[in-house]
Amino acid sequence: MAACFACESPIPDGVSQCPVCGLQLAVCRNPDCGQCYPAEASFCPFCGESVQDAAPAPVEPAAVEGPTGTGVVGSPVPFVAENGPSPEVFDPATGSPPGAEPAGKPASPGTFDQMLALFQEGEDAGPGPAAASAAADPYAPPAAASEKATLVGGLPAAFPADPSPGVPMIGLPGTGVADRGLAAMAMPGLGLPGLGVPTAAMSTAPVTLEVETSDKYRRHQQGLLRLRVRGDGLSSDALVDVGISSALFSGPTDFHVRLGFSQTHEFDALRFVPHVAGAEHVRISLTLKTPASVPLGRWSAAWLMQIEDVEKQEIHAGGDVFIVGGVPAASPSLGLDGFGAMGGWQPLPLQADPHFNRRLTNACPEAALGTPPPLDPGSVWPAGARAQAAVCVDDLQTGLSQALAVVCGNSANLGRGGDPAVSWWLQPSPFDAHQHGRLSRRHVSLELRDGRAWGSDWSTNGTWLNGERVAKSELQLLADEDRLEPAQVVPFHVTLLAREGQVHAIWLRRQDALREQLSYLLTDGQTPLPVLVPGQSAPVAWLAWRRTPNQGPELMACAAEAGRWEPLGPQQQRVLADRYRLSWQLLLAPVDQATYLGAICAQT
Repeated sequence: MAACFACESPIPDGVSQCPVCGLQLAVCRNPDCGQCYPAEASFCPFCGESVQDAAPAPVEPAAVEGPTGTGVVGSPVPFVAENGPSPEVFDPATGSPPGAEPAGKPASPGTFDQMLALFQEGEDAGPGPAAASAAADPYAPPAAASEKATLVGGLPAAFPADPSPGVPMIGLPGTGVADRGLAAMAMPGLGLPGLGVPTAAMSTAPVTLEVETSDKYRRHQQGLLRLRVRGDGLSSDALVDVGISSALFSGPTDFHVRLGFSQTHEFDALRFVPHVAGAEHVRISLTLKTPASVPLGRWSAAWLMQIEDVEKQEIHAGGDVFIVGGVPAASPSLGLDGFGAMGGWQPLPLQADPHFNRRLTNACPEAALGTPPPLDPGSVWPAGARAQAAVCVDDLQTGLSQALAVVCGNSANLGRGGDPAVSWWLQPSPFDAHQHGRLSRRHVSLELRDGRAWGSDWSTNGTWLNGERVAKSELQLLADEDRLEPAQVVPFHVTLLAREGQVHAIWLRRQDALREQLSYLLTDGQTPLPVLVPGQSAPVAWLAWRRTPNQGPELMACAAEAGRWEPLGPQQQRVLADRYRLSWQLLLAPVDQATYLGAICAQT
């Protein structure tokens, strides 16, 4: 006897409506499929057969004897490959003993409502980047933990050459499949709302940093240094991070404050006792961020602090006055704390940090790729909704294929896997059991929020960004052309898609043996994705996700030559530029990379 698509209740022969939930049912017209589904669907969710003109038909028992095995979508038990640690590897991140099965294997949703709920779930395996950033606020008194957003400096690492024209590749701007001169066009200007100064041209800081100190100190005598910041150039609140480092101090010191227009904040005084005479370097950095911790710019200053030797000092009667260098006119008074007279507040000349600000511009890259036809407002993907899919592209000339692992939502986790909360299960290529064991189950989190792309490390063996290991659990602002390396095992080239000052997608392209076969995409679904192919500077098509009633996600495609949006059913095919065949499948649970490369793309 057939079962209802939604509630799995038995359906008597010849009945086109579920007697339990009332769902109108239809039977796929494809003789190789024969599955039942909601009658209002525009295509069969199992085989992709168009059913827009099909009337509800009685359900026959043979139609639901079991899944056809041709797709992941709608299968009672989603295809999920085992991807736990290898038997000889012990993962200190999870405490998994050798040979242990991965915990939390994905379970098949029992009903249609549960399946739809799965699309809306966030990745709640532990505190995510947003939760971590909300847990502590170093800018508000009392001082909290050092949770903060970080933008790692340094120039982008060199990457392998772009693929040859014969390699199938769909991509975002910056993946090397289109003209880099076009794709790398700078953004018009990133700015703090109300600030009025674009980051790309922010050579002068909109705040003033002042210092109060003495021009000279003496060895073995306590000294004092004060800093304050003024928001004369601000028209709205901003976060200010000030870091100071010198051999005079036991270690680097960081200050944080939330500052508004015309506000002035004086930081705690720094006391020190120099032990060596001579000139000591003092270096200061100032980073300005929005209230949402999006960096806007960084500046630096440095000066030499003179330390006099004690042998050059002569003590006069009374003990309250000393002469520096034997010159009576230069004798400063001796305060209660034992330091020389302060010179009053002096503004520090701040120099823009070129490397930091270059990456800051790349944090929201704009590419002039044209504009697709507008989508029906009712078809736009709901903000915060989630879905996971596999998009496959085949080169009909060379026979080569590429898989794109897609998460439509605001966040995604990647790591060794074995848990349904980890979207992308990674393995090094070529496979190495020891290297695979260095990956934690949940290694890195990606997030789209506040108009920017963020990453955070939650692993035992660390994550590297542009060659620098990032601090665990701290938000890292991602920029276009970054190099991201979980445990230095699977390297990725980061590409961002931005429109109107907002980042809408993160593209991770592998930099190992699977460079041309598998990549990963996190998109919020709020803007169409351009499809770029070798030899074409303009998109050959646009892709967009939409939510359909009672059916979940649906992929919309707009070919450049057609100029209109059309639904593309799962496992249906669309040929782009007379060469590249595009298809996709909906995933009800995470799968490992072998499944993306084998079972999924082999079905197209």
